Amino acid sequence: MGFFNRFLLFLYALLVALASLGAIALCLNVLPVPMIQNELKFLLSRWETIAAAAFLFLWSVHMMGASFSRSGESKPKKKDEPEAVLVKTANGEVRVLTGAVCALIEKCAMGVFGVREARAKVHSTAEGEGSLVEAALDVAVDDDQNVGTVSDYIRGEVDRNMKQVLGLETYKLAISVTEIARPETAARRVR
Repeated sequence: MGFFNRFLLFLYALLVALASLGAIALCLNVLPVPMIQNELKFLLSRWETIAAAAFLFLWSVHMMGASFSRSGESKPKKKDEPEAVLVKTANGEVRVLTGAVCALIEKCAMGVFGVREARAKVHSTAEGEGSLVEAALDVAVDDDQNVGTVSDYIRGEVDRNMKQVLGLETYKLAISVTEIARPETAARRVR
């Protein structure tokens, strides 16, 4: 349900709450009933009352429809945006889920000396007959390693595996160093 429908629902609930308070006031004789009956006779003779009642009816039907609609629950996928990387082979096409590509990139990064942690995000869009793959890799690096050198090693490992395992020649890889941490030292034994 969108913002506009939520706002309409709020107004509708407020109107129903006020009407129920009015009914409670009439039942407890807080308001004089003859005066209310006189005002009600006047309102029922006006065309504006019919218009307001028709508007409330249409509003109610709209809110019932909005309550049954599934739009807004999750972001709908675009038709040209695949959920997987499309790899062309001699015998046909293979769809590799983006989660598998993330795992491959993270495994490559973790295999590089000096990398403590790696998190990858992969986005794939259809391009011609294949897929355009864009990957973002966040890594934590030991503070005794050169960030540029580690980044070059990561790119080399990812490039080798993307070509060897997936057969992808072109892709984009953005590496971000999110943390520079002290390398873990071996625990000393106290005798």
